[in-house]
Amino acid sequence: MLYVTIKLGAERGSKAWPSQGTRVAHRYRQILFAALVAWSTWLWSCSVGSGTTALTPTTPPVFVSETHSATDGVGADFNTSTLSLNITGPNPLLLVAWHSEFDNNMPDSWNVTCNGVPGTEIVDTNGYTGGAGNRRFRIYYWRSPAPGKSTIVVSNPGKEPNELAVSAVLFNHVSVNDPRPLPVLDVSTSDRTGESETISTIASDLVVHVIADAFFTRGTLGRGETSRSIANDDKHTEDGDASLWVSTKPGGPARTNVSSSGWGRRVINGVAITLHGAS
Repeated sequence: MLYVTIKLGAERGSKAWPSQGTRVAHRYRQILFAALVAWSTWLWSCSVGSGTTALTPTTPPVFVSETHSATDGVGADFNTSTLSLNITGPNPLLLVAWHSEFDNNMPDSWNVTCNGVPGTEIVDTNGYTGGAGNRRFRIYYWRSPAPGKSTIVVSNPGKEPNELAVSAVLFNHVSVNDPRPLPVLDVSTSDRTGESETISTIASDLVVHVIADAFFTRGTLGRGETSRSIANDDKHTEDGDASLWVSTKPGGPARTNVSSSGWGRRVINGVAITLHGAS
């Protein structure tokens, strides 16, 4: 009889009364919606009260500019490199690498400065000559250097013959809160035709790949890498001089590999450095 009454009411244009199950489901939806509103309001109040913004997006680091030099000769001029680079953009980070054939028997006498400010050393490892522990391949950085024209100096007080390659690379949108970058090295004193490094990353990172080689003819960068700086004096086509090659690659969600291959057989060493994006 109830079924008939509802059906007739509907046919006459009146609204049928919902079943008990429908009323309970509707009430549950009301309770759930109210709970979600209360939770969202609490999150907003916490972010405002702490002075922070929830879920702030991270901007990945980007390459801005570079400068480089490479020399081979005798005297003080071939143990020193002076470069100029304009520091611009938000959250800048300056990275400088050098690679030499010799050190005038003064490995602790190298000075690396930007506008007179010493860089923070993050790599001190083997170059292409001198065997294990020769320390002729190094990398430095400056976080948030002063904007404007910068003078970068890499020098050793020696006056003996030397080959010296230097690359200075500027990046923007690099986190100012990160600790010192931790590089991953693939270093060997044996002749080989390539190098490879795998480093921990997240998707908003940028990986910097620095290769210390001594070839006139370069090999091939790994997949997804973009060449940024080449310091090579283009001399000695039969073998080459101390050189550098800097590239970048966007970070992957867990780890990122950078590499190079297809070189002639000689000592070649590589470094990967992760730069984190600024929030």
